[in-house]
Amino acid sequence: MIGSKKKCILSFLAGNLSLYFFYKLKNTKEVGDDKDKRYCRLFDNWLVLNERGDSFEQFFKERNIKEIAVYGYGNIGRHLVAQLSGSDIRIKYVIDKRKDRIVTDGIPCCQLSENMPRVDAIVITPICEYSEISNRLKKVISAELISMEDIIYELL
Repeated sequence: MIGSKKKCILSFLAGNLSLYFFYKLKNTKEVGDDKDKRYCRLFDNWLVLNERGDSFEQFFKERNIKEIAVYGYGNIGRHLVAQLSGSDIRIKYVIDKRKDRIVTDGIPCCQLSENMPRVDAIVITPICEYSEISNRLKKVISAELISMEDIIYELL
């Protein structure tokens, strides 16, 4: 009799554990899907801006921002740097945790630290991590912090 109670309890626990992992996996996938959808919308809207002839340079000029840093040198960061090259907006440096593995075509690259040069604004390109990154940046620099997503949606 005691053996069957143990089997029943173990069965119950195994079933609940299986449900827990199923929902955990399902929710993790949905979060990943949401992130992918946000990036896909961002690039789609970016293309709309390009097709209309709008530029990031105008966004910064309207706000009297002349020198920026770009946080994150993944796909979005590289494209932003490319679009601003040759403009009046100076990219003073790039901030990326992979500093040693990044080639930025002459733009200095640094990691997040307290002795970063002063800029008018820092554009945060990892849009899904904006809150965490901006909280860390606020502790070490007083520049305006702008999400790449906000720039694109404001220009639309």
